[in-house]
Amino acid sequence: MEIERIPTQNYQNRGGYDIMSIILHFTGGGDIDGTMNWFKNPKSKVSSHYIVSRSGRVIQMVDE
Repeated sequence: MEIERIPTQNYQNRGGYDIMSIILHFTGGGDIDGTMNWFKNPKSKVSSHYIVSRSGRVIQMVDE
């Protein structure tokens, strides 16, 4: 599986805490490019580690 790396600055440091869970969100509208652009926009103040499109395209925006 190919994972595209398109970083964003919209994240905070976990302060050394381990990852304890995975949260999945489903968004019914829009497309992966629109979501990626919103997550890269500093005004949005939001992001996710990964975005997965309906076609299977995967973008990683934040390091684990």
